[in-house]
Amino acid sequence: MKLTEVQFQYSPGSYSYNQGVRGRHNYNHKTGNRNYNGFGGYHEFTGSELRLSGFDESGKVRNIDVKEEILDLFSRKRLGESFVNKLNARVPDAVDITINEDGMVKFSRDVRKALKGKKK
Repeated sequence: MKLTEVQFQYSPGSYSYNQGVRGRHNYNHKTGNRNYNGFGGYHEFTGSELRLSGFDESGKVRNIDVKEEILDLFSRKRLGESFVNKLNARVPDAVDITINEDGMVKFSRDVRKALKGKKK
């Protein structure tokens, strides 16, 4: 699939702590993205998102989750606003991607080199 007018869209994760849990939920356990501490409170974690946005061949807007592919490509554990700004500065105008049966995104070799800042 070829995407044009491409840019990365980043939404950071969040963390919150809430107090006032009573009743049957007030024990030490984990449910979804909430960690209950057993003392009336819970920690809630929401992960960050990185999407590749662009137009496909038919002119439709496509938003594709590429967080895992970018983290693997750069051997990173976390994303940040400044890192995504650097990616947006390096991204080519047109990008060739392949989506596997597993839903994993693969960039073409020239796109990977451009994102890493290497010359062709």
